[in-house]
Amino acid sequence: MALTTTASQPDDGGHVSARAASQSRSPFTYRDEHALVTYLVNDLERKLAGRHEPRFLRIVPSDHCHLGVLGPRDPNVVQPDALDPADEDEAANEVPQAGTRPAASGPADPQALVAEDDEETAETGVGEAEQIAAEQRSSNRDSTRRPPSSLGFELVATPDPEGRDIELTVDVSFCVYTQHFPTFEEQREEIGRSANAQAAAPQAGSQAATQRAMVSLIEAFIRRNVPVPPITIRIDPSRGHQRFNDGGLVQQALDSVLSDATSDPSIWREIHGNATIPVQALQTDETYQRHLQAIATGPVLRPPLRARLDVRVHPHRDGSVRIQCYLCNDTPRDPIQRFRDQHNILGDCHVTGTLVRGELAPIELLPVPRDYQFDLNVWAVGHGTSVVVSDDHHSIRTEALARFEQQRRTTSQQPTARFDDLIRDPLGSLETIRIAMERYGDDWQARIIDQNALGLRPDALEQCKNDLQAFRDEEARFASGIAAIAQDERLHRAFVGMNRVFQRTTAGRYESWHLFQIVFIVTQLPSLAIREGITAGEWPQRTPRDWSDALDWADVLWFPTGGGKTEAYLGLISCASLYDRLRGKRFGVTAWLRFPLRMLSVQQLQRAAKVVWETEQERRQLLGEAAESSDQISLGYFVGKTSTPNQLRGPDVGEWTFERLESEAPLRDKLLLVSDCPACRGQGSVRIQPDRAKQRIRHVCGACRTELPIYVSDEEVYRFLPTVIIGTIDKMATIAYQPKLSMLWGGAAWRCQQDPEHGYGLGDWCVDNCQLNPRSGSPPRRRTAIQHHDPTPSFHIQDELHLLQQELGAFAGHYETLVRSCERAVGGLPPKTVAATATVEGFEHQIRQIYGVPHARRFPTRGYDLFETFYTTADRDQDETTQPVKTARLYVAFRPPHLHAADAAALCVRLLHEELIRLYDRPYEAAAWLPTARTEEEVRHLLHFYTTTLTYVGTKARGIRIRQTLDRESSRLRPGNARDLSTEFLSGDSSLATIADAVRRIEAPPLDWAEDGHLDATVATNVISHGVDIERFNLMVMDSIPEETADYIQASSRSGRRHVGLVLAVLASYSLRASSIYHRFTEYHRHLERLVSPVSVNRFAKFAANRTIPGVFIGILLGRYGAREHTPQFTKRSIAAELLNPNAPSRLRTRIDQATLNQDVREAYALGEGIYPDGLELAMSQVLAEHVDRFLYWIRGSQRDRVVDVIQPKAMTSLRDVDVGVKFRPEEEANWYELQWFNSQS
Repeated sequence: MALTTTASQPDDGGHVSARAASQSRSPFTYRDEHALVTYLVNDLERKLAGRHEPRFLRIVPSDHCHLGVLGPRDPNVVQPDALDPADEDEAANEVPQAGTRPAASGPADPQALVAEDDEETAETGVGEAEQIAAEQRSSNRDSTRRPPSSLGFELVATPDPEGRDIELTVDVSFCVYTQHFPTFEEQREEIGRSANAQAAAPQAGSQAATQRAMVSLIEAFIRRNVPVPPITIRIDPSRGHQRFNDGGLVQQALDSVLSDATSDPSIWREIHGNATIPVQALQTDETYQRHLQAIATGPVLRPPLRARLDVRVHPHRDGSVRIQCYLCNDTPRDPIQRFRDQHNILGDCHVTGTLVRGELAPIELLPVPRDYQFDLNVWAVGHGTSVVVSDDHHSIRTEALARFEQQRRTTSQQPTARFDDLIRDPLGSLETIRIAMERYGDDWQARIIDQNALGLRPDALEQCKNDLQAFRDEEARFASGIAAIAQDERLHRAFVGMNRVFQRTTAGRYESWHLFQIVFIVTQLPSLAIREGITAGEWPQRTPRDWSDALDWADVLWFPTGGGKTEAYLGLISCASLYDRLRGKRFGVTAWLRFPLRMLSVQQLQRAAKVVWETEQERRQLLGEAAESSDQISLGYFVGKTSTPNQLRGPDVGEWTFERLESEAPLRDKLLLVSDCPACRGQGSVRIQPDRAKQRIRHVCGACRTELPIYVSDEEVYRFLPTVIIGTIDKMATIAYQPKLSMLWGGAAWRCQQDPEHGYGLGDWCVDNCQLNPRSGSPPRRRTAIQHHDPTPSFHIQDELHLLQQELGAFAGHYETLVRSCERAVGGLPPKTVAATATVEGFEHQIRQIYGVPHARRFPTRGYDLFETFYTTADRDQDETTQPVKTARLYVAFRPPHLHAADAAALCVRLLHEELIRLYDRPYEAAAWLPTARTEEEVRHLLHFYTTTLTYVGTKARGIRIRQTLDRESSRLRPGNARDLSTEFLSGDSSLATIADAVRRIEAPPLDWAEDGHLDATVATNVISHGVDIERFNLMVMDSIPEETADYIQASSRSGRRHVGLVLAVLASYSLRASSIYHRFTEYHRHLERLVSPVSVNRFAKFAANRTIPGVFIGILLGRYGAREHTPQFTKRSIAAELLNPNAPSRLRTRIDQATLNQDVREAYALGEGIYPDGLELAMSQVLAEHVDRFLYWIRGSQRDRVVDVIQPKAMTSLRDVDVGVKFRPEEEANWYELQWFNSQS
């Protein structure tokens, strides 16, 4: 059965699908997706609220209802009060009664109480007091707690211009639970359950016989809805502080329901003794009823429930009033029978307020900078619940299962950037885009600025002008890119070749770039031309363009997650790689792509490998026979030794010995970066082949026998200098320990003449068994030096820039500027810095602090409208007459009152799967309410994209707990002969091969849902939060909202990439932050991108330089001086002492005096370039000079062999190596072999 997606949906890289345009009809539409997700949320709400079962057995009410739950009041929690303490007793008898509005009577006129204090007060809400108490008890642990005893909302209202009063109508609804005796049939079932339990845990002797003769009397509960008539509150703002209640109406409605319940013959009565029943009493209904009458001789168990409405009013000086409206459970907690508190709840509570007279005013503003594109007003705040305000701002209702529909943005497709056009006529096609940009800017100026069509205030209009100027600058840089293509024929050929590469990699599925992708690529091309001395050009004709300062700018790529950022910089890398080969750079690194962690996903690696492979094919076509004189385009994976080997032989080989790699398939799988072959398109056909003789770890396709140009060990990266290096940022710290790191920017001295497979080298030694290695007693053999052409990488690309903050950001900044200074000193020009980030808040400061470049700018600039920009537009439903904006994701959240977060998440996953299984088995039921999918086949087509859930967990422990829960439920969810529910858990411990296999199972499941290969549920840590793009991930459950909003955006964006997605978050009951999000759920999600915290990083932080200067100092010796001399000898203390003592005799060609050394150290920290304040630079320079003096003294006077052993404190081995190690001396009887573990970790 072929499965097709909806038409005109963007792909994983954000291109336009040519295939989608040709489809005659999709089996389902966007409206079907939206209807299905809405149905699932409504069904989830119904079950979480307990509405699906009016009667239930064996569980208590608090485990049946999880939404809008109010527990008994805790007398130990002090409830704040608007009234003075001295007035409390008097007020208790004088609180006015608000009238009701039944058909037979009109509203009463309440007499408001006035507090003596007329000052404006900020009162903590009733529910918030309990929340604060819980936070103080449990702020640092994931625990459960009792539910709050009140929920409601707060608002600010102003009187109508015609009158003084404010009239508020409040509607309240909730349910209660009463306990009953089970029916005869229900109790008889307990006999079988007891027998099964005893079979599972057999007992011996007469005790077992006694228990078999008796069974427990099970508990039965009935849910009862409590109807409360509307309550009217009239408020006179001139009366000061006031407090209203419902006049007993809520309690009257509750008492009426409880009275009806107690008249039920099955109502529970007190039982003296054990609540058990003999099996022989269950012979007939008559014997059962006689036994109940004999043991249930106590009084009827009527729940002692107390409920009321509490309304508090606080006037403001401007004439408005703050109104707090709460439904309260006043039932006291039972100090003796604590379990009764789980029975005496008010469940599924709702409070709705309607302003009959008066106007709603903002209660607060979101804590973000003012912006003319955003409404920062918060119109109501929930307490113990979320709230929804009507569009006319007259109605407020609580919503225990909070919801927010995020609108979908899509990329603009006019003008088009088709691969064919860019190959055939690149300059003409790009000029069409430039003219469109120019016209967009002209329209912005004429309508928005000159005519003020948006009605902006003067300050907002000025901000809009600045945005226009940024866009004009972007258009000018795009024109400079076109000029660079026109000026340099080699760049022209590389650009055309890049478009051919992406035309092939898309294999006919997509036919064009997104506008932001092609504009981004072209704006970066001047930084390539400048490396060949081309700094200016013209475009259009007689319009001069100058880009001589291109390398002084860092460009930050920011685009909504899932928009195709990866393809944008892969395209740039492809073009730069081809340009390098065309301009005579025959070998070396073109781009160094860095991540804060091992965050490059399997899919990103697969896409990168495909682009690299096709770029290599393009290189061969462009160069023809000359291709043999330059290296192939290749990919290197450069991460920590826990993921890939540092060495393939020697003391640092760790677990990665050839013996183990040859014999252990799981160990080989850990090194499998790419499983699909880009040559033959075989899926899962690539295997790891260790090559002991050549000291290689090869990626070889088992189908076509093609070897992919991929290097996975540090040793191979140094030997082969891959065109593209993908790695973690921590690898920069190895500069203090590994002189070969400088080979990435020109330190390589030779290439082995004996065998090209031996690669490049630095120093005297090649790979083992090379005949050119020095022999014992013989001098080193002379090698042919290689000639470098611009050895510095053209690009440093940093992904997930927002994660470089605090200590990591400061340390990374010091090493970034060190590497940049070494590259400039060795190669002449620094690389161009490009970064991708999830936030643009404060990015200029972050860029300067980390990279030491004078300027930073974002790309793309925004338009004058949040959705409608030059690059993006609102994605509208063209099938509807009104063409509403489509929903991308439905965000949902609830705060379980009793459950552990992991258990609540597992419950939601289970409920979703229960309903999905039911709909799959009964598609005709869904066809009845779906808008367009009418046949069973169409419904199952739709369900295909919603039958695999993704559960995101904050810790591995929670993930394991959720998976175990789902495994226990698997057979119950799919009873009979159906297969069990299939679950996969992915974490940082999972190998790339394991993740790739899971991705493959999700992307290409068996056509028959009943087959065993189908993966139903995926539980994963943040290993999936970056770069994972799976079309079938549309139902996502999160066990918590991550602490950083940026992480929340990244994680939740895994759902709803191309179909309507659901993101359900469990909010911890003890967390004030989670409560704040819950109470302002709509506003928080409407402004998600604005609420991302600015990154905190300070390269001048106290003690930061003290921690990095050892590594930076040694890095200068190896990465600057050693690279220029093409020698690794400066790792030796004696050689370094000669180098740094110009007055002593030496055979070295280069000598460094202390003044030069100090200047080079300052340059490594980007000091003296006018980027940072003079005072900060002076203070840091003094600190650095003191360290240099001490290091020189140690190097000259020490007797140790290696510089790294002389310098103290020890140079960092990782950028997360914050604390200096503490020395210790082992005991004399300690096992020597066990102590070697410490050496292996250093």
